[in-house]
Amino acid sequence: MKPTTRKLSGPAMERLLRQVIAGEGVDGALAARLAVRLGRVLSSVRARRVPLQALRQSAKATQLPGAASSPPPSVPNATAGATHAAASQPPATKFDPYAFGLVPVFQREGRDGLLVRLAGISNADDLRAMARAQQIALEASLKGPEVPLAALRDGIAAAVEKRIADRKAAAR
Repeated sequence: MKPTTRKLSGPAMERLLRQVIAGEGVDGALAARLAVRLGRVLSSVRARRVPLQALRQSAKATQLPGAASSPPPSVPNATAGATHAAASQPPATKFDPYAFGLVPVFQREGRDGLLVRLAGISNADDLRAMARAQQIALEASLKGPEVPLAALRDGIAAAVEKRIADRKAAAR
């Protein structure tokens, strides 16, 4: 299984520290000074990949003209609705159940990364179709029509985790 964190040092670490500090509402000059000062104390840091990607996206958004007045985007919450993620994507004509691999995303980015990717899908039927197409066995309680999206996403993540554990056990 691949690591879900990334080691940063030097200028990359200072850039991360500056982005995190600036994300808390501190002005740019103070955030830069604090990042440099922390960079002298710390030799390296390990950052989780999913929040690191969200920080990079928010930094790119703030560098665009006219984006300085908007607040930086936050990491999508797995329990929150997918309305924000669905609103930012153009409507698709037909859902692709192979848009991303459930097992590889879980292995690369962990459970949180998979839940973030699943949050971009706002239709329960599409979530079930993706699980079925990728041979992820869902519990019977998740197959009903009245299942909340958050519970369905959590169920898919648990099923993917179980599938990976079963593969590892069979390989021994």
